[in-house]
Amino acid sequence: QESLTPMGYIVGATIGLLVQAAILVPFLLLNRHSQNEELMNTALRSTGKTGYAVTVLYAAFCLAAAASTMCEIAYFMDSFARDYDVIFYITVIFVITVYMARHGLQTIARVGFIILVLLLFSLLVAGIGGVSHMNIYNLEPLASDFWNEVWMGTRLYLSNNTEVVLLILLANHLKTGVGKTALGFIGASAAASIFTMFLSSTVLGTFQERVAFPFYTMFASIDLFGFRRLDVTQLYLWLMIAAIKSAAFLYVGVRNLEGLFPVNKRRPLFWIVSVFILAAILCLGSSTYRLILGEAVRNIIPVLLLTFILPLAMLLLSIIQKRRNKHDQA
Repeated sequence: QESLTPMGYIVGATIGLLVQAAILVPFLLLNRHSQNEELMNTALRSTGKTGYAVTVLYAAFCLAAAASTMCEIAYFMDSFARDYDVIFYITVIFVITVYMARHGLQTIARVGFIILVLLLFSLLVAGIGGVSHMNIYNLEPLASDFWNEVWMGTRLYLSNNTEVVLLILLANHLKTGVGKTALGFIGASAAASIFTMFLSSTVLGTFQERVAFPFYTMFASIDLFGFRRLDVTQLYLWLMIAAIKSAAFLYVGVRNLEGLFPVNKRRPLFWIVSVFILAAILCLGSSTYRLILGEAVRNIIPVLLLTFILPLAMLLLSIIQKRRNKHDQA
């Protein structure tokens, strides 16, 4: 595996912020052109029957992302909590995920707001507690391999930020405006990524390159006004963050699939998909195959396909179709 220094990721994430903003331009234009229409309807209207394949593609990615998130957090909890085995944590995260997804976006949003407040508080605690342990000289500057480091950092940032697919699929539910929400989301995501990488690298130094979860390890090494082992709070905070993320992906994935079936046949679809995902994560969660699923989801190719290429194609087809209709009417 290629080596990436913290400074390479920080510079790459900064560039990735600008790249991601540019990537979303076709979708924002498509959303405006279609008057905030649901993406599945836009796909069917602009591409005809090919729209069904586009819908399945988005749904498959969302369901794979949900399964991957549940597998990864179960592995994380099993690695550090050690109170129960990975099957127990898979069951817990699955039950929480299904409960929130079944109750819809309002439940996911309400729980998400509470967890967001706790997350911001934990970042504040990390910043205050990490100041006394910080050594700025641990952050080594980029040297001869500058461009390769920057490219790796940019690619890693764009690949890991899979939640932007949710932004595209849930755009018609946003009340604050898609453009403002998109800029706020990618800005906050980049700021959080850069902050956690900066803090982890300046506190841990080169040791952070040898651990799987550097931010968690950094939390375990700091103290705040005499309080230590603050990492324990992070275990359950990250569990809930993963549950919200997987619930949102599950909800959106099932909702996309429901559009392919008649109304009277949609009711059991949620439970059929949920059982299928449970079977998949039980098989993958305790094996190394979970890494393959995670790498498939966090890959720059599907992310670019779903956030840039397909929206751009639908935008061009919609414009061509609109001009043809005007020409026929004339």
